[in-house]
Amino acid sequence: MLNNDLQIIGYKTLNKTLIGCSIDLTIDKNHPDLLSTQNRHDIYMLWQSFMTAQYPKIAPYLIDENIISINEYITASVIRKWAAVEIVNKSAYLSEPLNLLEIQGDYYGFIHTGLAKQFNQSFSAAINYLVHKNITIDKYRPRLDIMHKSYSPDNSLAEEAFWIPIQS
Repeated sequence: MLNNDLQIIGYKTLNKTLIGCSIDLTIDKNHPDLLSTQNRHDIYMLWQSFMTAQYPKIAPYLIDENIISINEYITASVIRKWAAVEIVNKSAYLSEPLNLLEIQGDYYGFIHTGLAKQFNQSFSAAINYLVHKNITIDKYRPRLDIMHKSYSPDNSLAEEAFWIPIQS
């Protein structure tokens, strides 16, 4: 355990077939770790739409009840944010506006316990841990945040596993 809110899962090679919806967001160059009010609203709407309109349709094809938030860096100023779930296989239910995303590669996992607004502290501690251990972060693959579908960002006991891509 790195601090009261962060636990280490460790190294794992991930191979996941995901299905979900995404939006592209612009990142403020002066504050790349902070999301604008508009981006927060857009992310909220992405998840609201996904969980109410798409999740019930694809539920029979899911591996588990987890939801996955994916951060995929497109350029230095644009991030693609996904609301997704893991499906049994590629031939599972796929229709508009859903898209397929395959995740493969080496990752290092951590668990954040606490409020969503405290996540950045845990993420920074995880990055510092990887740097201290001389583990190189792969900036060309997406980060995954995995939560149970009942996740509540305002619950101080909420758990969120996050997987940072690393180079092997």
